[in-house]
Amino acid sequence: MLWNRIPDNLCGQDKLFVFVHSETLPLSKRIREVLEEKLQKGKIPIPAALVDWHRERDIALRFTSSPPRMVLLQKGCKITHLDDVSPLEVEKALNQKPEGSLINEEIPPSWKVLTEVVLGEFRKNLLFLYDPYTAGFGASPRFIEVEALEAALCFWIMERDIRFRMMVEDTISVLLHSPMFKENKIYTFSYSTDWSEPSSEITLELQSAFARLLLYSAKSIPWEGHTKLAEKILEDALTLTPENPGALYSLSRSLFLMCQLKRDEKLLDKGLQLLDEPHPTTYLGFQAEKGLAFLEAYFTTSEKRWLNEAVNTCKEIVEKFYDGRALKDSLLNIPTRYGTLENAKASELLLKVHYLTNNGTFKETALRCLENISKKGVDEGVKGVYLSIPVTLALYGPMIIKMYGNDPLLQRAAFSLMNPLRIIQHLPSDKPKADLCFNNICFPETNDPNQLRDHIVSLLISGKA
Repeated sequence: MLWNRIPDNLCGQDKLFVFVHSETLPLSKRIREVLEEKLQKGKIPIPAALVDWHRERDIALRFTSSPPRMVLLQKGCKITHLDDVSPLEVEKALNQKPEGSLINEEIPPSWKVLTEVVLGEFRKNLLFLYDPYTAGFGASPRFIEVEALEAALCFWIMERDIRFRMMVEDTISVLLHSPMFKENKIYTFSYSTDWSEPSSEITLELQSAFARLLLYSAKSIPWEGHTKLAEKILEDALTLTPENPGALYSLSRSLFLMCQLKRDEKLLDKGLQLLDEPHPTTYLGFQAEKGLAFLEAYFTTSEKRWLNEAVNTCKEIVEKFYDGRALKDSLLNIPTRYGTLENAKASELLLKVHYLTNNGTFKETALRCLENISKKGVDEGVKGVYLSIPVTLALYGPMIIKMYGNDPLLQRAAFSLMNPLRIIQHLPSDKPKADLCFNNICFPETNDPNQLRDHIVSLLISGKA
């Protein structure tokens, strides 16, 4: 654990809030005890916060992404647990402007143009930071970096570099055969680097994200046995309490992917039900997850209304979160922060919707964000490598299947292509057919499901070449 000292010129200000929170990880008793012990012994400058604890946004000095689990106030070293405070009081505290100047995050100088060089930096980070001996990233406590593994899977698909395939295969295999995985549930993190000391915390967001990784790997490596395992994980995940709206949208995405591989009306209805429920979206991360869930609903059902919902979400992101440089984390009256993961997922959404609707504003916004935020993502190491996915979409475009008409067998064949780079466009036609394109290379149109599967296999074998 590292304790980061706040600049001395801030320590004398009144009412400067320090939010210690977790977006994906409920604040554990162990962390709370560490905080309280250090506060009592006077070892922490106030204000201060725990840093370097999973993605720099779970337990850290941050003002973004989700409501904090704990608030430290400068006066009297008081600790206020938000569980004991009403939602209205929390919202009022979050929107209250502290006295003194707010410290906005400055974006470091980045690349002016996205090129292969940017992808190369993320590629080097993945290879350098991954530990093949213990199958994971980082020291203890070790978290399951699902987003980094999705990025590695995309590098495998694009470049056919066996090192990225083994990165995904080995990590999943070790986790499934370790104490981290028990009764169709995966624990949030391990206190040891060999995954032998799991925490007792289980979150809905991780369950749905891990199931999604299993589904991607089942079709991209391929690894067919993981489809059934992902189904069991999702069935159990439906019984968990969500940490935030983003976890619900992430779950709905995974449910739609599961439905694409196995036509289960119950899972489909549950995924659609989650999308129909209203949730607050004052945070960029929630908006991005919601938009990506709308897209998967469109791919699964071919109903245009879900694409329209994704378009509306993109418009809201551009209008409310974009400040000319990048997408800020929150709409609350708090210091501006630019989360790399939040910007990555929002840019991924904007680019995918652009390729489906040809909306130039979405593409332009995503490109500006990626150009400005990529250097920060590279500097953050494994926490920022998910940015490689929208950068790949910007440089090469998506793997797009255009479905003409409504042929269930042809649609099932299209669903055999499943990875973060894939989109499906449904177009009206009296003659069902489909075509597959990627990186300016298009396979011939076909109305034969088996031939479409052959085209998909050929694409996965050749990658971007």
